[in-house]
Amino acid sequence: MKPPGHAQALPALRQGQSGLWLGDDGLPLCSLIFPNDSALGTGSTCALLALAPTFSRSAKAVTAPFGSWQVTLTNTGTEPVVFDAYVERDDVALGQNTGARQSYFEDAWYDTSGNIGSFVDHPDNPTPIRRSGTFNSLSTGQNTVSVGGIRRHASPGAHFARYSPRKPDPDARRPQRAGVKKVPDTLAASDDNPALWGVLGAGSLSGSVVRLAGTSSAAPQEARRLINLP
Repeated sequence: MKPPGHAQALPALRQGQSGLWLGDDGLPLCSLIFPNDSALGTGSTCALLALAPTFSRSAKAVTAPFGSWQVTLTNTGTEPVVFDAYVERDDVALGQNTGARQSYFEDAWYDTSGNIGSFVDHPDNPTPIRRSGTFNSLSTGQNTVSVGGIRRHASPGAHFARYSPRKPDPDARRPQRAGVKKVPDTLAASDDNPALWGVLGAGSLSGSVVRLAGTSSAAPQEARRLINLP
């Protein structure tokens, strides 16, 4: 792993190890936990890389360098390995504009043009970055239900919300680890239409409403449907 602005990579870790690295100022830079087993049970693992925030308004806060972090995985075995990589981050609180940016993966083949076709995982695109397999949070429950987002009023361009995985998966032929879901179990409206993102939900003030966008607004609708089942 090589932090931005560093010529040398940090010491490599093997399965079953963990480490904490300090910056030039002696404060924590990042940490990596690489257990033998993950929440999925024996035979699987998950390496967790945690970084400090890259910016703070407090002069005493510990921050990590901003930029591209290069993470290298090495397979020391003799068999091919399929792995998934996720970036998990916190959203900015509603009603605030901090200027914070979300973390993201970089790849030369990933289509960031914003054209209609760029919101679909095309099988002939070699980029490893895919919209399928992305969720607002990961879960390992036996009865977990994942919910994708669609538009309440479909358009000729697309029926799915642009930020949601599609069902069925347009690129279902690519390798996938056993027991990992790539597409949602079900779908619910999270956008009203292409021009009006989000759906109305209850606000924090009495009788108020607020527009919420994202699959986080689709999941509660499915939760209510399940609760209402006889």
